[in-house]
Amino acid sequence: MLDGSNVNPVAMAVRSKGRRFPHRLLSETSPASSSEASPKSPPVAQTKSVKSVGSSEGECLLFLERAINVPYADTIRDLTCQAVSSKAHGEPSVRAWAEDKSGKMVGKIAEWPAKHANSAPSWYTACSLGFPMGHEGVAKLKLELWDKSVLVGSLEMPYDEDLPAHACIDKELDMKQAGQPGVSCSMSFQVIDSKEVMAKRTVYFVRHGESSWNKAQSKMDLYEMGRQTDHPLSTKGRDQAENLNSLIEKAENAMLLKPDVVYVSPLTRAIQTAVIGLQKVLSQPGYGELVLMANAREKQNFGGFDSKPHAIGSDVIKRTLDELVLLYKGKDNMKTVVDEFGKLTFDTEEVQDRWWNNVSAESDTQVKARLDAFMAQLKYSPHKTIVVVGHSHFFRAVFKQFLSTEFKETNKEFARQLSTMKLPNCGVAQLDLDPASESGLVTNVELLLGSQLEGDGGLCKCSAPTNLQENELRTDKA
Repeated sequence: MLDGSNVNPVAMAVRSKGRRFPHRLLSETSPASSSEASPKSPPVAQTKSVKSVGSSEGECLLFLERAINVPYADTIRDLTCQAVSSKAHGEPSVRAWAEDKSGKMVGKIAEWPAKHANSAPSWYTACSLGFPMGHEGVAKLKLELWDKSVLVGSLEMPYDEDLPAHACIDKELDMKQAGQPGVSCSMSFQVIDSKEVMAKRTVYFVRHGESSWNKAQSKMDLYEMGRQTDHPLSTKGRDQAENLNSLIEKAENAMLLKPDVVYVSPLTRAIQTAVIGLQKVLSQPGYGELVLMANAREKQNFGGFDSKPHAIGSDVIKRTLDELVLLYKGKDNMKTVVDEFGKLTFDTEEVQDRWWNNVSAESDTQVKARLDAFMAQLKYSPHKTIVVVGHSHFFRAVFKQFLSTEFKETNKEFARQLSTMKLPNCGVAQLDLDPASESGLVTNVELLLGSQLEGDGGLCKCSAPTNLQENELRTDKA
């Protein structure tokens, strides 16, 4: 019996090429200073430093990836020699800034929100440090790792020719200031020139298909709603995802077929939707990878078991596979689906530790911080065509917060609908995103593939500015 046992989720977890920022090189020719160099010598690629890469046009960005082995205080755990713990984790957050030679701050302080994890809390988000990349007055960068009001560790680096740009840097933190000498804790990050990642881009929002939670909720089946967490697709959701794939397949020249990166909420129903609904995209040579994006997950509401995950790392992939096998049990194409799944790769960098807030319900402050981080990931992305597979409430919150003033003024009713209604299951919206816009990053939205926004009472015939028919995608930008 086919059960997916021939698929190895651990081997499928890799760091995606979608993580790479433009690689800045000093030159593509042999160094002129080399006495042994000849016109036929092979090119020498040297990564540029932060001092040589900058200009007055680009701001210095710090792209924070993650920390490793962050200690946290637990008096009961320490008193009982690790036998009993009073809490499962701390709440590490990060601050960074630059200083001149005298110790005066240059630019501004960048902050990353608290995570509910300690083994490998991750951010994978860039923040501006508020000064030009090549600023002559910058002497050093400083980073601090905090657990609420307690300084956990710090790092200080010279801002000079030895500090590489657009390359991952791993550094051990100084733990002495926090009174924890001997503890090994590290942080990884990149220093990025903003002018390399601030181009206008196209983003496609794809909502997941109907989940077993959605189905049970429509019938007020409380038992089924509470029977499990992180609910998978229902059979109807599977059919919706398959139909999405058919619609995409008919649009041979659309940008949606050739995205630079596919981000996916790590919740099972979203990954299943991506695997099934974007099969035409992912089966192309060089396109078979998905980046699990923790910030794209649905809002955690009280009693919302569908958005309470428990798997981390490659176990997220395994859970998706297990649920995929159940979803296609008895279907003629089950072997094909499992085989195609086994050909994919998943970037699990953001889910190596707890990637959700360990609370019954997210506060408005926590959701706001996640929305800002999500949009920063899109704003400072090295990619120009992006697909995000996620959730209706979260997408609605994005529209509510980030639609540009100009778009809202010229499309008042549609803007209101985007901010108060939902994309349908497997619905698609195309966003024009302008990182330089000061009135809102999202400058235009169109509904694709016959998608119609839903209100609480069902479908709404919305006045969306789109000339698309049910089986069409706009191709004039391809």
